[in-house]
Amino acid sequence: MKLDEVSRGSIYVDTNILYMYLRIDPAYLSTVKVFLSRIVRGEIEAFVSIPVLDELFYRLLLARIKETTDRNPLEVLRENRPKQLLPIVI
Repeated sequence: MKLDEVSRGSIYVDTNILYMYLRIDPAYLSTVKVFLSRIVRGEIEAFVSIPVLDELFYRLLLARIKETTDRNPLEVLRENRPKQLLPIVI
């Protein structure tokens, strides 16, 4: 289903929708803006899960690393990985 075909009701929002909006993908930006404005107006009830947000933040991090280093983000992360992880104390 395309975003502009979503009728009123509830919908689960995937990472790609949020990513395309935040990264300003010109191919989809106008459609995504209309979709998100329908959510803001209450025409559509949207749900997002924690894994979606986790994936979104990870993809944004990779994009930021790529922009600032002009290198493969995974290589940059591997090179800068901490030597020792600190324990989590609760």
